[in-house]
Amino acid sequence: MKKNIVIVLLCLALTTPALFSAGSALEGKLLFGIGHFGARYLYHSYLTIGMVSDAWAANAKSPEDTKAIVQRSVVFLQASIKYFNELKDFALSADDRQYILAMNSACADLLGQAESFLKYIDKRRDSDRQAFSRYRDSAWAKIAKLNGLE
Repeated sequence: MKKNIVIVLLCLALTTPALFSAGSALEGKLLFGIGHFGARYLYHSYLTIGMVSDAWAANAKSPEDTKAIVQRSVVFLQASIKYFNELKDFALSADDRQYILAMNSACADLLGQAESFLKYIDKRRDSDRQAFSRYRDSAWAKIAKLNGLE
């Protein structure tokens, strides 16, 4: 819900010239907020998927509970990709557009990680485990950069 409010405010800031001139202080704050919260959301999504997969591997979570949590993450990640795709079409500076694209790319990797994990729970195929690891490593590299954790 909060993410939707921020996106609505950003849309207003970018499309209502009478209220916000291009490059206004509010527009800058909104874009900073999108980047700040987006990068932290990606970090926490990465942690959620990782901790749930670790709990499942240690038999601390049932497959049903694990899948329910990860499937909810998939829904959130799919919605985020949709929103990031919509944001990139606004009149943004090159740096802001690049940051949105980077968040979208990290989000897509997290989605791949989550979907690979769900497949692995069901089928136990090594190819799904390998895909999970590839997506996890790629997502972490991008998330670490977005959050200044490199």
